[in-house]
Amino acid sequence: MTLPTTQRDKMRALREKTSGHWTRVARTYCERWWKVWAAGIGFCLVVASIPGFWVNTKTFDFAHSYHEEQKSYIAASRKQFVIHEYFALDDPTDGGTKSVNWIEMISLRLKKWAVVQKRDNNSLHAVEKDKCVCQKFLNDIGVHAVPIFGEWRDSNWNRTEFAGVLKHADYPLIIKLGHIQQSRAIRIFRDKAKAIKSTNDISSWVEKWFPERFDDATRSWAQDINVLYNALKPCVLVHPVLTGDWIAITGAPYELKVEVVWGRAYLGFLETRMCARKFMGFWMEPQSGLVATRDGRIMRFVEWPRRFEWEWMFPWDQVGQYMANVPHEDPSDPLLQEYAFLRSGKILERVFATAEAVAHRLGAEQVRVDIFVSRDPAKMPIVNEISLSSGHYYRYHTKFLAMEWAEGHYLKNSKHYDGPLPVPLKMLGSEYAQAAAKVVKS
Repeated sequence: MTLPTTQRDKMRALREKTSGHWTRVARTYCERWWKVWAAGIGFCLVVASIPGFWVNTKTFDFAHSYHEEQKSYIAASRKQFVIHEYFALDDPTDGGTKSVNWIEMISLRLKKWAVVQKRDNNSLHAVEKDKCVCQKFLNDIGVHAVPIFGEWRDSNWNRTEFAGVLKHADYPLIIKLGHIQQSRAIRIFRDKAKAIKSTNDISSWVEKWFPERFDDATRSWAQDINVLYNALKPCVLVHPVLTGDWIAITGAPYELKVEVVWGRAYLGFLETRMCARKFMGFWMEPQSGLVATRDGRIMRFVEWPRRFEWEWMFPWDQVGQYMANVPHEDPSDPLLQEYAFLRSGKILERVFATAEAVAHRLGAEQVRVDIFVSRDPAKMPIVNEISLSSGHYYRYHTKFLAMEWAEGHYLKNSKHYDGPLPVPLKMLGSEYAQAAAKVVKS
């Protein structure tokens, strides 16, 4: 209905009056307070110019000194390492004159794989991206891997069989979609009765995801990696959690993510999804994780405040990942107390040896091996899965990991293999590599 002209005029006048009022308020505010804002910005610039503000020198110094200790071991391992041609790259350093960061190295790897996939239909990347193929590889090489209760492709999916597995399996267990790469692709059940009761819902969840293809849209390498994901065949598998130990806060099993470069395990990271900072005598809980190194140290990286989301401003150094991270070994830290067991019974040594065994048989010059660990030293570490395109950051360690990864492709002093996986044991040929490869089922 059209309002009378007089009414429209009244409403227009009211809008103009209101708009003018807020304009005057804003102008007055700016005139009165601009000096305060300018002083605040100036103060921030002065503080930002203080040496060490952008770089946490304590964290960097620790990572640098650790790398100095480890680089000779990596060099020795690299000379004996057998790299599969699928992982071989052209020199990313332009003759040693260019530094390459972690993201760039992953991008170079995925770009090559995408080209090979399109040109030769080579799907060797499935050893990581397809969790069903990954589990077969781990079982073939003989490391302690999780046993599989059930495995289905979309072509042979059977609700009745799936329900039977849930009914008769040992618990706790994990239901994992093999072709989707996010946490939403995993469901953990510790309660058997709850799982059986939810069988129909779980089956519907699986069927919902079967036709989906993962889109890694948040990553800079999305265009290449999505080519690889589209080549995967959907699958789902069910396997147990054998360690029986769980993170108190998150309810997830203890799992060390071990980075291996040129056959040498460099560090293990345990994502606790919470952190601790002592404040006025109390432990506060922002987010972070725990790093275990080859020298037996287990350190906590404290993030305070929670996180600086400034990566977009400083992409070359991932400032937002590193700021305010202070490593500590404070014995009063409750989480360090919880994970002190990692130092007992040579658990870390066995975890690192297991990760190296996987890397050698895979022929991958860089791989992250995710391993379930237990408080019971008698229980062997259990390999869960691997990652060949992990965007995870390990604080300042990441810089040195990337440096070692790239340097091997510049030096090109490793052996090469171009055949089916796994790499034959007879090709490993060194005492160091064979020792790692002997981490097999008893």
